[in-house]
Amino acid sequence: MSEIVKPIALFRERLLDLKGEYIGAKTAELLSDSIVEFCITNELTTVACGAGIEWLLPDLLVKLPGVVDVSKEANPETRKLMCRDASAGLTRADALLAESGTVVLASKFPGDRLVSTIPPVHLVVAFDVPVYRNFTEFIRTADHEPTYTFISGPSRTADIEKILILGAHGPVRVVVWGQDTV
Repeated sequence: MSEIVKPIALFRERLLDLKGEYIGAKTAELLSDSIVEFCITNELTTVACGAGIEWLLPDLLVKLPGVVDVSKEANPETRKLMCRDASAGLTRADALLAESGTVVLASKFPGDRLVSTIPPVHLVVAFDVPVYRNFTEFIRTADHEPTYTFISGPSRTADIEKILILGAHGPVRVVVWGQDTV
C-alpha cells in the first residue's frame, strides 16, 4: 500500500524538480529571521516588497536597510524603478498547486506582478496558504480574483539547440518559504 503524499510535500518536490528552492519553517514567527539570513547570505541588499506581507515589514526594515514597500508607491514609473533596482522581490503567495509545483499570486494591488517578475530573485512567503492538488481543484474551489500569476520555478527558455537557460524572461531564482514538510 503506497503512502499518501501530503500536498505541501508534493509541492516542494515538484518545485525542486523545476529548479526552485524551498525553505521550511516551523512557525510563521521564524520567517522573518530566515528571510533576513537568506538575504544576507546571498548578498541581496535591496528587496522590493509587494502587498500581503505587511506583518513582516517592521522586522525586515530593521534588519535589512534595503527593503522598499512597492505596494505603497502611487507612481507606476517609480514602482518599476524600485523593482528594477532591487536584487530581490518579496511577495506572499495566495495559493500553491501541488502537482505542478506552482505558486499562485493574485494581483490585487499595484506593483504585485512587478515584484514577482522584474528582480532577479523572487522570494515567496507561502506559510499558511491553501495548497490545492492541481489547477482544476484550484479553479473549482478558490476565490476568484481578476488576475492571477502562476509561477512554476525560475523563468526558463530553450533556444533552437534545446539549451535550457534560467532567468531569461524573469527571475533566475525562486525561493519559497513554507511549512516544514517533515
